[in-house]
Amino acid sequence: MNAEELEKWMERVPKGKKKMPALKGVRGRVKFEAEGGGAYLLQVDDGEVELRGGGDSAEAVVICESKAEIARLLRGEAHPVVEALQGRAAAGQGDRELALRVVLELRGGSPFIEGKEARKKEGAK
Repeated sequence: MNAEELEKWMERVPKGKKKMPALKGVRGRVKFEAEGGGAYLLQVDDGEVELRGGGDSAEAVVICESKAEIARLLRGEAHPVVEALQGRAAAGQGDRELALRVVLELRGGSPFIEGKEARKKEGAK
């Protein structure tokens, strides 16, 4: 997906809580901020995550160069260490351990990955 498609994906992410067993026992809020504007809050609550738009307070902040980079991290397509080394994302203020744990677990099994049918539909358009 290119940057524009990833930004559109952010707009259509289904609302509500999603199961993420790898984060069982973890609680907190990680805010993803795009340098060009836009913020998303990932609420983590004992194995469940919920993505919301907006700038609510959070225990950890991840600053990304674009909304597309936020989408890549949320979908588990980007490794946070590589993103940091290439200057596309960085742990900002707050609990960096929480931010890194959450983003690494997204990489291992993101609930925001779309199914094969959804990818086929996008390719047909």
